[in-house]
Amino acid sequence: FGADEHLAGRMPSRGTELCAVVESMWSLVLTAQMATRDQDAVKALDALEQLAFNALPGSLSDDLWSHPYLQLANSFQALSNEPDHIWTHDGPQSAMYGLEPNYPCCTSNFHQGYPKFTANLFFERPESKEIISALWAPSIMQSKSVAATVELKTGYPFATSLEYWIQNEEAFVLKIRVPEFLREDPRTLKVQQDGQLVQWKLLEGFLAFEIPARGARQAQPAIQLDFRMEPVTKNSPEGSTVRLGPLLMALDLEEHRALVRQHPYGAADWDTSGAASWRVALPTGPSFGPVQYRSSFAAKPLQHDAEGCPLRLQLQMLQLSSSQWPEMHMAPTMPPEVHTSGQLVNRTLLPYACTSIRISAFPTAGGAVSHWV
Repeated sequence: FGADEHLAGRMPSRGTELCAVVESMWSLVLTAQMATRDQDAVKALDALEQLAFNALPGSLSDDLWSHPYLQLANSFQALSNEPDHIWTHDGPQSAMYGLEPNYPCCTSNFHQGYPKFTANLFFERPESKEIISALWAPSIMQSKSVAATVELKTGYPFATSLEYWIQNEEAFVLKIRVPEFLREDPRTLKVQQDGQLVQWKLLEGFLAFEIPARGARQAQPAIQLDFRMEPVTKNSPEGSTVRLGPLLMALDLEEHRALVRQHPYGAADWDTSGAASWRVALPTGPSFGPVQYRSSFAAKPLQHDAEGCPLRLQLQMLQLSSSQWPEMHMAPTMPPEVHTSGQLVNRTLLPYACTSIRISAFPTAGGAVSHWV
């Protein structure tokens, strides 16, 4: 949804304030913790994961020194002065990446997002001696209710395996939330406990494991999960999207930044534009190339700009004309449904988090079929 000081509907070009992202993340944490049913907690955690791995990094420069006031799911430029803009109340600098564009609240607020996210990767239920792995990210948790330490080793959301290393002097139950994309298609999920493949069963979105007391020994790998992430398309009235696991994928527009103003300590304001065409449609039944991994997960930190992004995906898309997908107030209009054939072009998709400007909701081209070689 759009939230540029107003509830602005679901048009992908309208924009949402960065403050709304981090405040929503915290609200979803509290919603999950207070849920009386696991199935309700899972819904909140699904939404939280989407914001943490897509919307929040997609609103931040790689060095964290610049951000836009409004991020847009579909945009082909982010300029320091856009007098003819598609949003309503906010000023002409709202889409620019800068130190404090439009208003300084996001500058003061955005950095609460990830600390609160990482502080709530695990929950506890002391009355039932349950430790709950709510969200997947590299982390270590020292329980306050049982004598146990749990470390989650993973490169997720880019890698496709997890290991839970456990040191515990008391028995407890480890519950692991399975992300939405794996619940929808769990066929590739393999689970091992103490090195042995086990038959698993989802209950309201969670796996549950009885962890016996292990004494004072060093931490050992107790639970391992392996799975695959394949690109899938989802259609809605607001456009078609491509997802790879929890990652929303976005069109690489070959971004270029031009310095507008330099601030102290490395901060700056930037104009961002794209060299590649943004007018493309997603074919019906697209054929994707293999996922290309561009960096080792052992090299930290992983970059989330277009140049150093950990992965990318290629496919053929249908090139559109300006009459087929027009712009309005310097932004793409609502993605249309295209009933035509035309030139198929090879294009690259990046994780939304690795882009500053992007197209992530595409028109659907009825009748166009792509073949990736």
